[in-house]
Order: sequence, then structure tokens, then C-alpha cells
Amino acid sequence: MVKRVKPGNVKMNWIDKFVCGVVSAVIALCALNTCAAETTALRPVFLNYDETHYAHSRMKMGVVPTEGEVRSLVSQYKGTHVTDILFCIGGRIAGVPNSVKESWCDKYRQTFENGRAVSYTNHYIRLYHEMDEVLKLDRYALWIDEARRSGIRPWLSFRMNDCHNTYDPTSFLHPNFFHNHPEYRRIRHRAASGHFDNCFDYSVAAVRERELKFIREMLMRYDVDGVEIDWQREVYCFAPGQESADTITAFMRSVRAIADEAAKRRDHKVRVLARVPADPETALRFGFDAATWADEKLVDVLVPCPRWETADNDIPTDIWKRLMRKSDVMLAPGLELRICNHPWKAPFYMLTNQIRGWAAAQYSLGADALYLFNYFDDPGWKSSKTAYWRSFNQPQETMGVDWANQLKWLKEIGSPSKVAALPRDHMLTYRDIVPLWEDVRRPFPTWVRKGTPKFFRLATGRIPAGRTLRLRIGVKGGKAPKDVFVNSRPCKFLKNEQCVPAFTSDPLCVYEVPHYEEDAAVVEILTNTPLELSHLDLQVRP
Repeated sequence: MVKRVKPGNVKMNWIDKFVCGVVSAVIALCALNTCAAETTALRPVFLNYDETHYAHSRMKMGVVPTEGEVRSLVSQYKGTHVTDILFCIGGRIAGVPNSVKESWCDKYRQTFENGRAVSYTNHYIRLYHEMDEVLKLDRYALWIDEARRSGIRPWLSFRMNDCHNTYDPTSFLHPNFFHNHPEYRRIRHRAASGHFDNCFDYSVAAVRERELKFIREMLMRYDVDGVEIDWQREVYCFAPGQESADTITAFMRSVRAIADEAAKRRDHKVRVLARVPADPETALRFGFDAATWADEKLVDVLVPCPRWETADNDIPTDIWKRLMRKSDVMLAPGLELRICNHPWKAPFYMLTNQIRGWAAAQYSLGADALYLFNYFDDPGWKSSKTAYWRSFNQPQETMGVDWANQLKWLKEIGSPSKVAALPRDHMLTYRDIVPLWEDVRRPFPTWVRKGTPKFFRLATGRIPAGRTLRLRIGVKGGKAPKDVFVNSRPCKFLKNEQCVPAFTSDPLCVYEVPHYEEDAAVVEILTNTPLELSHLDLQVRP
């Protein structure tokens, strides 16, 4: 019979103790090195936060604002991969009282606008009035301080040309500047008809000067690590044909000078980030010469991204890298929360596996960091009655924006090796902003003609060996194409299945895909009879 000895009763001689000590030290050193290596391998993750969401979500729950509650917005990101939070402080209406623009509190007090009686006491206006003028809580100062306490860099974000509600005669989003100066709008040669026609015209000096004064006042008031210049709200800054890259570049020089002035005042660098269309040519055609901004060191971070209609799974980060190769500008492609491959009546939200797939592809293309837009928190996520993020056509568990899901993938997304190793999906989407004279080219529905190969390209990034790859093609009627190739390698038909969530109502023809070494999957489809296609994605599984 073997006598069991309790660990605490084991007696060790000096040799045993010495050996155990060495082994323990080696193990600890290895663990330390592993943690250090993992931390070093993490990339910055920028999160844009729109303050109107803060009020909307908190008022929906009946939250009473306190200093602790305000701070909790930021502290909940501690321990995730979020390294930088960009707090939106103004579009046409400012987030706080100031000398340049009307604020939410000004709108709260307003009783007359554009020749009409008005009363603006909706949920955000009431909350901001209570915070600013009753409780005297400066939420931006608290958010900035809490960010630094949490090891997160705080920024201020400015929307350069927001145009929500511009066809309404009155709105809580309209400043008097908008009503008083119709001559400052970009479409003056005809009647305004499109959504972006009433955007301000940046060829007008008064428009530019108003924004620069506001940026300067906010940077002198708040001690932040950077300023975001958001040209994606909106890119339409000139009359058609009068787009001027020189004008916008001169504006960016002024922003850089303001940031440098703030840096001297604060005794630390104040960086400049600019958000522009995903495609370099499109950006330039609208007047955003990001390559010159990089050459002149006007920006520290560049965010090429879609506008809003869908995530862009093919942002040409590799091309941007080549354009920026002589500069040290950080390239941080941006992710939207919606995803689709052609118009839908109701939006789909990015799936967690699609977010991982997008991140893995962008890292493989050379992204230095990642940027998230519209990925807000949800204080009421535990209750179906108060949850902010809902979808009528998508299971809750598949929504990447769902707060429970966010808290998981926000601890993965900053690690290129981690997102590459996890299950991920790559879905064909499209570019939602193109030059004015071009039509948005949505990939579906489309036809494969008899005997003529049809090609598609999915940016996937490098895929580790040993993964299972499945290509899924939405085909009307469910008839599998005769031949399917990925990067000139033949694929094997497996089965038909339904698409959940329903990016398409057509059956999916599923193919086994051989492993490939390339950064993208070029899909080639051949058929004996004409087929109508409605969807394409590639699933990567361990």
C-alpha cells in the first residue's frame, strides 16, 4: 500500500530547493516573455464614439447621470484591445456650450427657428441640458480623465460636414448658420434634390473658418491626445466639378497648426487623424489628397473606410501602404457595423466571424491599426426591453454589435495572430462611395453565362495550414455550377444549405476549397446553363 503524502509535509534538501527555484524562475521568465511578446504584437484599435448614442441609450433605460455613470462609459473598455477612443464633440451642433456653434443646451432653450415655433425637449436634449446646466457634469472632461486612468488615449472627433435632416424646415440638428446662409450650401445652381445637396460648400471661406475656430476652441479647452477630422460625414464638400484638393489640404495645414499649438500648451504631442473614402482615387476625386497630407506630415493616422451602407471587405490597404511608403503615417482601415451585398429593406449587422475575417484580411494587407465606427456600447443589453441593438431579420447571437459579443471580440481584434487563427468568414461586399459620375457597383444579383467564366475576388489574408475552407455561392434555384475554382485550384461540391442570417433567400451551393498561400481568393465559376447568383462567402474553420 502506497502512503499518500500531503504536499505541505514534503521535506526538501537544499539541492531540491535549488533546482525547484531555478525551474520556477525559468517558468516565470518564459511566462513573462510570452506575455510581453503577446502585448508587443497587439495593434492599436481606435473606437469612434458618437455622443448622441450615449444620451439615446441612457435615456432609454432611465439612467440618472452621475459622475460614476459617466465614467463607466469609458472604464468598461479597460481590459479590451481598444487603445484609443475618439469622442465626437460636434457636427453642425456642438456637444458642449461654446462661442462658435449652438450646443444641445442652446437647442433646448430655442423656441423659434426658421420662422416657426419649435420645442426641442427630446431625450438627448433633456439629458444634455440636465448634465450641462443642472448637474454641472462636463462629460468630455470626465471621459478624457477616465480614458487616461484606464490606459486608453482620448481624442476629440469633429464631423466636417454632417447633413442629417437638411430637408426639414426645422430640426434639433440645424444651427442658425444653416438657415441664415443658404448661399453657403454646395448645390446653388439648381434646386436641391439629393440627400447631400445641402451640405456646406468648403470653397466658402466662412464655412472653413467656422470649423477651424470650433476645433481650436475645443482643443484649447480639453487636454486630449489627438483630433479626428471626419471627412466621411460627409465627403460632399464642393459643387460638382469644383472639388479642390488644394483647398482641403490648406484646411488640413490649419488643423495641423492648431494641433501643434495645443501640443505646446499641453507639453505632449497632439496627433491628427483623418477619415476618408476607402478607395484612394475616390478620395482624391472628392478633394482629399491623403498622399500629400502624409508627405507634409499633416496627419499621423489615416482611416480609409466605407461611409455607412455596408462594411467594405476589400479596402485596398495594400495600395494605401504603397502611397504612404515614404511617410510614417499609421494606416488604420475602418469597419462599419452594417453588411450587405445588395440593397435590403432591413440592415444586417456584421457577424462576429465576419469581423474577425475583415480584421485578418486587413492585417495581411498591411494595416498598422484598426478603426471601428458605430460600434457603440449597450447599457441595457441584458434585457430585451431595454437592449439598444436589435434586429428583426437576424438572430441576436449572430450580431457582432451585440454587447455580449463585442466584449469577446474586442479582446481579440488587436492581435493579428489571434484573429487569423479563430473561425472567420469573408463575404463579398461593395464600395458604397464612388465618384459622382460613377454608379455604385453592387456585385449581386449577377449572371454566369453558359461557357463563360465569371470571376470574383475575396480579400482573405493568409490562411494558416490545416484549416477547413468552404466556399458558399448563392444560386437561384440551387443548381450547383459545373466547375468552381479558387486561385485556379478546383473545388469539390459538397451540398446545398440555407443562408443564416438570410443575406440571400436562395440556396447556398457549398464547395470544399483546397488550401492556398495567397492573400486573396479569386473565385472562377463555369456553368453549362445560365445561372443567377446572389451571394458569395468563404468560411475558414479550425
